[in-house]
Amino acid sequence: MKASHLPLAAVFGISFALVTPSGFGTEGRDYTRESPEAKARRMAWFEEARFGLFLHWGVYAVPAGEWEGKTHYGEWFLEETRMPVSQYEKFADQFNPVRYDARTWVRLAKAAGMKYIVITSKHHDGFCLWDSAVTDWDIGRTPFGRAGRDPLKELAEACREEGIRLCFYYSIMDWHHPDWGTRRPWNDRASGTPDMDRYVQYMKAQLRELITRYGPLGILWFDGEWESPWTHERGVDLYNHVRSLQPDIIVNNRVGKGRAGMQGMDRGRGVGDYGTPEQEIPATGFGPGVYWESCMTMNDHWGYNKHDQNWKSTRVLIRNLVDCASKGGNYLLNIGPTAEGTFPEPAVQRLQEIGRWMSRNSESIYGTKASPFESLPFGRCTQKPLRSGNTILYLHVFERPADGRLLLPGLVNSPLRARFLADDTPLRARATEAGVVVELPETLPDPDVTVVALEIRGKPRVIKPDPYADETPEQRDARMRWWREARFGMFIHWGVYAVPAGVYKGQRIPRLGEWIMNRAKIPVAEYREFARSFNPVFYDPDAWVRLAKEAGMKYIIITSKHHDGFALFDSQASDWDVVDATPYGRDLLLPLAAACRKHGIKLGFYYSQAQDWVNGGSASGGKWDPAQERDMDDYIRNVAVPQVREILTRYGEFPAVLWWDTPVDMNRERADQLIRLLRLKPGIIHNNRLGGGYRGDTETPEQYIPATGYPDGRDFEVCMTINDTWGYKSWDHNWKSTETLIRNLIDIASKGGNYLLNVGPMADGRIPEPSVQRLKEIGAWMKINGEAIYGTRASPFRRLPWGRCTVKPDGRHTILYLHVFQWPTNGQLVVPGLKNPIQKAWLLADRRARLSIEAGEGTQIIRVPAVAPDPIATVVAARIPGRPEVEPLPFYPEADGRLLLDAMEATLHGSQLRYEPDRTKRCIGFWTDPNEWVSWDVELDRPRRYRIRLSTAAEAEGARLVLRARSARLEVAIPQTGDYTRFRETDAGVLELPAGRFTLEVRPVTQGWRPVNLRFLRLEPAD
Repeated sequence: MKASHLPLAAVFGISFALVTPSGFGTEGRDYTRESPEAKARRMAWFEEARFGLFLHWGVYAVPAGEWEGKTHYGEWFLEETRMPVSQYEKFADQFNPVRYDARTWVRLAKAAGMKYIVITSKHHDGFCLWDSAVTDWDIGRTPFGRAGRDPLKELAEACREEGIRLCFYYSIMDWHHPDWGTRRPWNDRASGTPDMDRYVQYMKAQLRELITRYGPLGILWFDGEWESPWTHERGVDLYNHVRSLQPDIIVNNRVGKGRAGMQGMDRGRGVGDYGTPEQEIPATGFGPGVYWESCMTMNDHWGYNKHDQNWKSTRVLIRNLVDCASKGGNYLLNIGPTAEGTFPEPAVQRLQEIGRWMSRNSESIYGTKASPFESLPFGRCTQKPLRSGNTILYLHVFERPADGRLLLPGLVNSPLRARFLADDTPLRARATEAGVVVELPETLPDPDVTVVALEIRGKPRVIKPDPYADETPEQRDARMRWWREARFGMFIHWGVYAVPAGVYKGQRIPRLGEWIMNRAKIPVAEYREFARSFNPVFYDPDAWVRLAKEAGMKYIIITSKHHDGFALFDSQASDWDVVDATPYGRDLLLPLAAACRKHGIKLGFYYSQAQDWVNGGSASGGKWDPAQERDMDDYIRNVAVPQVREILTRYGEFPAVLWWDTPVDMNRERADQLIRLLRLKPGIIHNNRLGGGYRGDTETPEQYIPATGYPDGRDFEVCMTINDTWGYKSWDHNWKSTETLIRNLIDIASKGGNYLLNVGPMADGRIPEPSVQRLKEIGAWMKINGEAIYGTRASPFRRLPWGRCTVKPDGRHTILYLHVFQWPTNGQLVVPGLKNPIQKAWLLADRRARLSIEAGEGTQIIRVPAVAPDPIATVVAARIPGRPEVEPLPFYPEADGRLLLDAMEATLHGSQLRYEPDRTKRCIGFWTDPNEWVSWDVELDRPRRYRIRLSTAAEAEGARLVLRARSARLEVAIPQTGDYTRFRETDAGVLELPAGRFTLEVRPVTQGWRPVNLRFLRLEPAD
């Protein structure tokens, strides 16, 4: 009888070298240094195959997912139940798969179109499906093995007969073996100290058995590499060991430590031949020479669970296969056989149905390459080169377009022949300006996935719809230069909505003036009547532009068409415009463009591309009038596309910016039709609101200022109103002060962004006087201090106690512009954390006066006058040598004692946590691990009592957070909001915070933890 784990020297009569730091295999060859050409030859069969069967089978099939009334277990049964190993071993005595027929399994896989099979030779529980010489925890101790059966041998023979590649899964982690480095407390069979070197010897001996007993193998599929005892160096060594035994074998990337979680691809320092996404399909492929395979279950378990009846439909499985192939990857579809040795009947049924589809369409899967298109709204595409030099594109139709047209956007090749792959029915294909179009009949051959085979001349040449898709950083910088220099622009919301001016049928309609048609649900015919009163006789575009220029603004964005669909220009696509529908009868944009040209101001156009409440576009919240009903695609083609073409081609060098808005019901196909029009205006800048996945050039935070610049350095432009509305409302008199507006401008510039400040003109063409007054006051400040705004870069200081900072390179020096909001009454302006010496300093308000500089402890002090020259914001300019170097600074309270600790500025402690910049979130997310936490460094001049409010979103209830600063502690229950984008503020209570510098921590309460998104902490003085 074999011992449980015999010393290997006793088994083989030889000694084994321990793992060496060199990373070479036992024969001394480093197989990781393979040329791309050699690797491509070795991987050729894998790329050709595209489809494989995964089998998770072992003694965990005996309990079949159930234990002590719980029914959710699978192949992780031993770990999740924490059953003593001695008790778990008894399942081996019950493992007797007498109905196991390897030929039946292999023939089912082959009939489904699968080209290889991966079976768990050993899973994490350590049980081996073969009779291993180095352990008795194997098939040999089961009734099946004692009867002389070897399931792997039988499977190998069946695979050889049917021409299927046999591959073995092997777990590096082993919960059963006494030498695995993280021994479980419930492993009652283990004794002594774990020895990883000895365990590696054990693994290598077993792998030698697998590789030498069963003939040539296709893949060695490792798993369980994530625990800390396994290292990158051991992974390299094991890879080389396996390749030394069978040089052509393929090894996945779970042999090393480079895998990025369930996403499965290497994150840098990896080893292995291909990536292994688990239970997910990457959003895109990874390009030539990057191999990958998505492994996925048919239901919710890998190992057999008799209670799991949540089977994916055949349609989903086929589409997953197509999706993987369209991105250049393989699909490894799992089945968990029963302890009796059979496949569950729902799995068999799905394999047979997949096989029927593959019998007609496998040509579109095997040996294909990834799609040449970034995305296709109707489905997916694979491709295959022909000997003639032409190419077949296989168009996998998931959803038939309503108009029956398959558009291949940007494809410039001539279409030669199109047909249904299933029955060879010919189809019409033609080249158009937008790309190649294939016309479909009303009924498709296959409701799950219909494949159209389209032969085109030559290799695919696709002009990407986005003209900037392949722009270099240098080209982008050149294009964005004027915009980054500008920093300050005027937004103009003007249209027919200025006529009701926020009032409908005598009632004040709340919220935004330009949304009155939507908010009051005004019928189309009734709303169109307002145009009869839109007669801007006092419109003076030259005065508008001069006002903007005097305010220090460098560009203007005006609503060429807002959501109500009314166009300020003469459109041939609709009569709902200023020329055809109003008594004014003239294009409003032409004279504005002329005035901008005259005064050196850039002009951009806002255009509502999706929402159009009169012309049949989408409507936020749903449509309310039958007159609005229109097919969205028809609206895009016949209104939005021609109107965007009109505004891009009629106004000379303008627009310099195209400002999209609210992409309601936009998809990629609709967005593609619009973004390609930007080629009509080379160099144009556009924002992030088009939709269809396009990011554009600029982020557009609306009515709020980000706590810092964007994490990836994205350009951003904060758009804000002067009162509470964008379009004119006669009763909105809640005007922001000039101080607030100037400080907003400074705050935004200090974070590297632009400020787009709105005015809403009246229906008669006049800008409201409070707006004019404030713009003139801003202009007076800018006349003195404009150099501290234009062309500046973001502050090197995360936060300053008295204001903000902008910077500007000056040869070998840098000018710091210190915008002082809270003037130091003692005449000492402290500049904390700056390592560079300040060489000289002066006031922009009085350039002749030189200010003295003193060095303090960790600070520099600029001596300033006792009274601020400007109570809103006095700018002190300071010159330093080189580029600024700044020590990290804590958060200081504002002058009124308040503190806002934003998620963007938090320090994240953990590997899963991340900041999510999406405009619906702007929060710390992926907080799934209760051992991860966040913090902010804070400094207070004295002890303070703060009432703390948290802004959070949580799908489920039960989460609790602890706020801690030194000995102060506060625990708060997080409310369920039902969605991770629906935030609610919670009063956490009062916390007494100490004087000096400290860290404010926010940590989960482990028990009952549920994921939470955290947007900010607001601290308000409680006294």
